[in-house]
Amino acid sequence: MNISHYGETNLKVAKDLNNLSQLLLESPKNRQEESMPLMQKALEIFEKQGNTNDPDYTNLLSNYGLLLNSVGQHSMAKSCFQKALSIDEVCFGTNHPNTARDLKNLAFLLLDTGETQTAESLMRRALNIDEICFGPTHLNVAHDLYNLAYLLLVTKGFNESEPLFTKSLDIFKSAFGNSSDIIYEKFGKEFRSLALKLFNDGDYSTTKKVLVFLLSTGFETLSTYVHLIRVSIILNQAVTAIEYLDLAWKSRAEASIYVNARILWLKIALSFLTKSSIDNYISQLKTVLQKEDVFMEWTMQPVLDHIKPQITERQYAFLSALVAAMSNKANMEKLNDFAEWRDAKPEEID
Repeated sequence: MNISHYGETNLKVAKDLNNLSQLLLESPKNRQEESMPLMQKALEIFEKQGNTNDPDYTNLLSNYGLLLNSVGQHSMAKSCFQKALSIDEVCFGTNHPNTARDLKNLAFLLLDTGETQTAESLMRRALNIDEICFGPTHLNVAHDLYNLAYLLLVTKGFNESEPLFTKSLDIFKSAFGNSSDIIYEKFGKEFRSLALKLFNDGDYSTTKKVLVFLLSTGFETLSTYVHLIRVSIILNQAVTAIEYLDLAWKSRAEASIYVNARILWLKIALSFLTKSSIDNYISQLKTVLQKEDVFMEWTMQPVLDHIKPQITERQYAFLSALVAAMSNKANMEKLNDFAEWRDAKPEEID
């Protein structure tokens, strides 16, 4: 640090303090308590020197606001973001990337505090600035589209947000390819989690829309087919369920063992629903369930409840027992209560 050379109130020292504070925040332990007084000292130096129109000052204000917001001091954080915004608008103009940054920081804070309508307006303004400054296919724009889409998802639903998610995804794919880490994290994992939440909340129609979008990301396609089959059955879309089941079955060689078990269960269930032959699916499932790594918790009660009136009591009991066994190996013995299981001779999946 430059204290000994320049003195404690030199702007170079303030910049060093800011840099050090960021290093502390980026450390594995995220040393917020040590970082905060360094930022406060740096801000004091800028203000004493009268350099509050310096871009480094508004950068520091932004960093300090982010830190305050992360520890729940929303009011103070809001003041920092608003101050940075007012300075940057004067110094750089209303269509500058620094102004867009300030708008986004303020928008995220307002989103956290429930002021969603104002947050949306600020995000749209920031998106417009970045499109002007960088062009419509820049990665900054992709991030802006994603963030605005997520806000709309929360406030207005998936129909409003899907076009923006799609535009964002297209930009990321153009920049990084179809299987990059950023697509995996921002779209794959996020949308899988969203679909599971919607399914557990009973919003099956939106669940299906999210899963169809998830297919376009290329994230765990086979597993996504299985989720789509499940929700299509609940939505009384048996034909669609069978189409997805055929796609999943064609890719079975690529599947994890537990996914193949689920595909076979779904084949049995749809055979019962459509009153068609179950072929050798039980025999194949019997072989799969001899593997040690096949057992995994599977939420299928909503599907079972939905199809119960459409199948026989014995079929319902058998499907329920299969789900219990697939979820927990300790329940395997109960399958021997069913003659169709006892009599089935294990067969490998062809």
